[in-house]
Amino acid sequence: MADPIILNESHSVKHAQLMANSMIRPMLEAMRNTIRNIILLNERSHKTSIELCPKIIKGTTAICLECPRKCIKICDFWVAIDGLHVVQNKCRTCLCDPSQHYRIDYELEYKEIENSAKPTEEDMQKLLHSLYEASPKFGYFLLQSVGNSQRDPFLLGFERMIKEESDICDQKTSYKFNLDLVEQLQVLKNSYEKEKKKLDAKKMTIELDDIYQKIENVNKHRIIDL
Repeated sequence: MADPIILNESHSVKHAQLMANSMIRPMLEAMRNTIRNIILLNERSHKTSIELCPKIIKGTTAICLECPRKCIKICDFWVAIDGLHVVQNKCRTCLCDPSQHYRIDYELEYKEIENSAKPTEEDMQKLLHSLYEASPKFGYFLLQSVGNSQRDPFLLGFERMIKEESDICDQKTSYKFNLDLVEQLQVLKNSYEKEKKKLDAKKMTIELDDIYQKIENVNKHRIIDL
């Protein structure tokens, strides 16, 4: 569990940017895995769920969007495992363009767990909503604070996950659960874009204290604790 955030004069836009950026991948992966477990819960034959097991990485590491990744099957889901590439000015693992790599600071592993004390679907939907609700505000803040000169990092993340799951469906013969996941991720992405457009249209100014409060609220969720 992350330490509570105490608002003081040391906080700044730059600091909030760094914190919000560091939460993008954990939030997106937590949303994807929560959807997986909701799908599993709705399948009465399943008595297990998937737990995310992040491992901190030392060194400058990235995942290549072009290189093929190994898939494992867990709880009837195919999951693309993180293929770690060593990156400095260029990738030392492959010849793909540096722009096709995204930096990571932890590796995701997955564990099948018994649902002896499983959360209810209502609990998981609340978690999903909490993470999703914060996403457009973080995305809006990050883009506004750099002058809208970059692509939306959350939108890029949704697109990346949808492509990963779609690629799995193209490659595997048994992919029903992954197809369900693609559809649910697409719904989340569409909703995210709508909420983001509302914020853009209102030209809202998000107070720094509000961002820190949202960061603290999101950090309370054990599922994305590193």
